[in-house]
Parts: sequence; structure tokens; C-alpha cells
Amino acid sequence: MRCDFLIDVFAFGSSTLEGDDATDTILKMYNDLKRNDIRFVLISVLVVSMYNIVDIRKLTDIIQIPIIGISYNLSLGLEDAIRHSFQNSYESKLVAYRKLGPREKITLNNSHVVYVRKEGCNLNDV
Repeated sequence: MRCDFLIDVFAFGSSTLEGDDATDTILKMYNDLKRNDIRFVLISVLVVSMYNIVDIRKLTDIIQIPIIGISYNLSLGLEDAIRHSFQNSYESKLVAYRKLGPREKITLNNSHVVYVRKEGCNLNDV
């Protein structure tokens, strides 16, 4: 998102199913853009590719701009699903998931409700 709040570029990448490379993939996409006018990074869902969890703190620390992750449905969370899917190795996935923090509900100007996690900004910026 630019400083005038227009979204003028999208980037798409891929990550490993059940892996841990989503954050690095997003860093590569950001760097490949070679843009200096990006003011926010918007990410549609922060848990992708069967529990490949985006580390928004790491992204903010490295690229030094706010990160906003959006989800579209209220849920009880993914902890039980992570435990079920990674029965012998779920601890690191749970740590990464919990590091995201709680989602915050916001109502958009068009009355749609979304849930956000953010790093490097406050809810009023979202």
C-alpha cells in the first residue's frame, strides 16, 4: 500500500505445504519489487499452505514497515488443528502461531467485518 492508501501492486509467491518458508517467501517478493514507496504490506491470511505461518514481527523488523494480516472469518483459532496435524512435532508451530497474537475485529467502510493482526502500526492505522 502506498502512502496515499492505494494498493497499486500485488505479488504472488508459493510456500511449502506444512513448511516454515512463508515469511522468507514474502521477504523475497517484497525485495523483488524494488520499490521505495511501499508504506504497508497487506497479507491475506497469515497461516498458509497447511500451517506455514507468516512471522509478521520478523517481516516488520527486516523491512521496517508495518505489516497487516487479514482474515475473513471468526474462528476459535488453529491450536487444536495444529496439534492434530503435527502430532509428534507441533510445539514449534504452536509457538509461531501464538506469536501472531490475537486477531482484532474491524468493520470496513462497506460494513464488511474482517479480523486483523498487525505489527508496526496501531489499529487506527489499519
